Amino acid sequence: MPPAEVPLYLRNPGPPPRLPRKADFTSYGRTSYRLNSIERGINRRPLLWTCAVIGLAILFILIVVKPQNRILEDPVAVEPTPIVATITGSAAELTPTLGPVPTNEQFGLVVVQEGLIVEEPNLGASSVESVSQYTVLTFQRKSTSGVGWYQLKGGKGWISALSVKTYSNEQAATAAKQELQSKTSSKP
Repeated sequence: MPPAEVPLYLRNPGPPPRLPRKADFTSYGRTSYRLNSIERGINRRPLLWTCAVIGLAILFILIVVKPQNRILEDPVAVEPTPIVATITGSAAELTPTLGPVPTNEQFGLVVVQEGLIVEEPNLGASSVESVSQYTVLTFQRKSTSGVGWYQLKGGKGWISALSVKTYSNEQAATAAKQELQSKTSSKP
């Protein structure tokens, strides 16, 4: 079978004409230089360079700055610093002075029937949850103005000092819990 006939203008189209480097032109395909159909159009080189610069900037941010590897400090793990508030008149109930928990009051045992954990250290605050009697709690901070309040470890909420009995270590708190539970279970 003989090969298909190739049109004359595709056999040897010859070299393309020299185009100015920064001139706007629109090409119409392979044979456009042969048919002299080169037209001026939109120069897309500035857009190409702009995209390249933006791509390099994003690559720099991802490789050098590494925003996905930022490590946030755990606010609970950092030693709390005392917050000193100025108390004037009736504002004493609203802004208590906060400080670290003394070493002899690190743990507590709920001694009331139901201990309420509230959002803020004041009597009018909304309740977060309630804990049952003889529950051992770990404290993070203590308020020292008015009625004392203890903040639970992890910042979960505040419990009144009137609702808990404090201990220096967890073993003493659990021993007291077992002793109180055995006393209440032995009562007729």
